[in-house]
Amino acid sequence: MAKSEPALIAIAYRYFMAVAELGSVRAASRDLNVAASAISRQLILLETALGNRLFDRSGRGLKLAPAGEILLRGLRRAAQSHENTLDELSALRKLTRGLLRIATVESVSGSVLPDMLEHFMHAYPGIQVSVTVAGSEAVTQLVREHQAELAFTFNPSSLDGLEALASRDLDLGAIMAPGHPLAKAKKVSLAECAEHPLAWPSPGLSLRAILESIPAARKMRPALECNSLLWMPPRLQGKNELLDM
Repeated sequence: MAKSEPALIAIAYRYFMAVAELGSVRAASRDLNVAASAISRQLILLETALGNRLFDRSGRGLKLAPAGEILLRGLRRAAQSHENTLDELSALRKLTRGLLRIATVESVSGSVLPDMLEHFMHAYPGIQVSVTVAGSEAVTQLVREHQAELAFTFNPSSLDGLEALASRDLDLGAIMAPGHPLAKAKKVSLAECAEHPLAWPSPGLSLRAILESIPAARKMRPALECNSLLWMPPRLQGKNELLDM
């Protein structure tokens, strides 16, 4: 089967580089183990295709013409770029080096993520990890804008353009100080929660949006609002205040 035009051009470029770097068709013939006549024929075809003389043929040697110098520089840059690309692909396959950017909501950053990162960094010590903590919508947007490779989010409004690798359903619950009147109850209702001071996540957090989607919850007025879910529980210890989560 006849070679395609791109394949023929690739062969011609290979022969040209060999001749340019070794200084003669004969030296290139020995190095490539290709007949000198075949190399000469490819050089002529290449010059014809490019419309430029690549070599100044004087005496027994060959000297690069200006067009040949330009072509050689371009081919060397392309070869180096190709090598760099292969190195990057190899590094990605072996996970020997690089940067992993993770965006996460705060609740995950203080619970499951630390243990996951500990195992990951032990398995891949050459990978640098960067973690950004943000709200649910901001987290998904960071991945969508290619500012993070991986995200942990909670109840995002849209996953357009993203791939969900794993998901998990979580129950909505409440936490409180051990001495709170509702502390021993296995299940509490919103009405029972409303009888005590409430601490809620601030507007803009996905958990607050879930609470406000419940008609009975929209009538409640929290005593405390905070955009840090990790900050609220320690502040409530020893107090008869309720944190709705």
